[in-house]
Amino acid sequence: MRAEIKITMKKVLGREFHLYDLRSFFASYMLKQGVSPMIVNLLQGRAPPQQFQILQQHYFVMSDIELQQYYDKYAPRLLNEQHRFMSFYF
Repeated sequence: MRAEIKITMKKVLGREFHLYDLRSFFASYMLKQGVSPMIVNLLQGRAPPQQFQILQQHYFVMSDIELQQYYDKYAPRLLNEQHRFMSFYF
């Protein structure tokens, strides 16, 4: 899968990045947009499923649909508005 990602990066962006750089960019971008660090961590898979369930049950009530809405609203886009949007999803 990494090879496919790298090929796509070169094709779409004209250059290759380390996957860590993309994750870092995504997190920084989302935080600058005002998204809660907890939501950024959840979107990047930093919260284990068990911890996420505890958060949902006791402290932080948010559905998968709401997480998707945050992503759709704040995530960086690769293409401009003339084209269909293509988002990063890590």
